[in-house]
Amino acid sequence: MEKYTFKTGDLELLAMGALPIEEENALLLILESNEVLRAEYEEIQSVLFLTANQNSIRPVPHLKGAIASRIFNNDEVKPRFRISAVNIFRIAAALLLVGSLAFNLFLLDGASKSSDVVDNKEEFSLEALPFEEKVFKEMFAYLKDELSAQPCEMDFRTTKEFLSSHNLDTQETISFLQKHDGHCDCEVLMNVAQYFPNSQYRHGGILPKVHMASKSMTVSFLRQYKQK
Repeated sequence: MEKYTFKTGDLELLAMGALPIEEENALLLILESNEVLRAEYEEIQSVLFLTANQNSIRPVPHLKGAIASRIFNNDEVKPRFRISAVNIFRIAAALLLVGSLAFNLFLLDGASKSSDVVDNKEEFSLEALPFEEKVFKEMFAYLKDELSAQPCEMDFRTTKEFLSSHNLDTQETISFLQKHDGHCDCEVLMNVAQYFPNSQYRHGGILPKVHMASKSMTVSFLRQYKQK
């Protein structure tokens, strides 16, 4: 290529991999021999990485504040020349933020769909049960046995099998389970069962393995028992 002419914003484009290959190679050769430009380039890289890291770990509700305090004001990172004067940096920061937002929203949306979450939780009362307490305990025992052999598939398949066999498979029953943290078979077993009087778990007991996340669930399960 013809002699390369350095332009404002080229370092930012290089950091994002947005320069044409010939210009990228030419600019990299310049950076090898120019310590000042190389230091500025490394600082730009650190700013972009910092922006990505800050936003990738922030919960979605707080990202709005991150825009003002972390990206566009850029108070925490002070490069050797004013990056904020270069529009391309703002574009890069915005792209990083949008990517982070989309990823977090994808995870939240997937979690919501997977369990059909119902927000209108109610206080638990034994008087308000849709059927007898002893039948609930029979259902929990049934779920424990069945889910140990066939892991939960994020639905009410096993729960409904039991309810149908007792002529209790009604919308009222499913609604009751959802309002008490039971949005699928394993949550009925691990969450709804905790509302009922039980003998406290002791070390050495056998924990139910209800799905691939059973290890993390049972740790949380025991921690809640410990706090009672």
